[in-house]
Amino acid sequence: MAKVHGIILLVIAFLELLLALYILLQNHRDRIRRWYSFFIFSVSLWVWPIGLIVFINRVGIIEFISKLNWVGPIFIAPTLLFLSWIFPYKLKQISIKNWLVFLLPIFIFLILLFTPIFPILESANLDEWRTVNFGPGLHLFNAFFVIY
Repeated sequence: MAKVHGIILLVIAFLELLLALYILLQNHRDRIRRWYSFFIFSVSLWVWPIGLIVFINRVGIIEFISKLNWVGPIFIAPTLLFLSWIFPYKLKQISIKNWLVFLLPIFIFLILLFTPIFPILESANLDEWRTVNFGPGLHLFNAFFVIY
């Protein structure tokens, strides 16, 4: 049953990727379409590792793919913030300060995600549902996501 869920999630991630490309290719100069397609692409990045993980049987690879699962949400929160600044019409000028607000948390959480400094994930268990043990960085990440 877990493999069926994995296949469904992989199909959903692929369809989201196609949707993001379709929206982007309609008019790539439109700022709203660009940011919305990036948002959908980030959702796809969030979903495909969950679907892929049920087919892997090595703990080290499961831990790495579980970390990739968090890359999507790391990009989703700032992307929604930027999308709110330009949709339905441009509310503010996007300055260097705004780009720092967008990029700084992404870099910080990507570093925390892939280094053992303040881990979001600590380990993975090899069972049917591939259980993951969360670390102390999870609460910091949840606060980041809610604040954004």
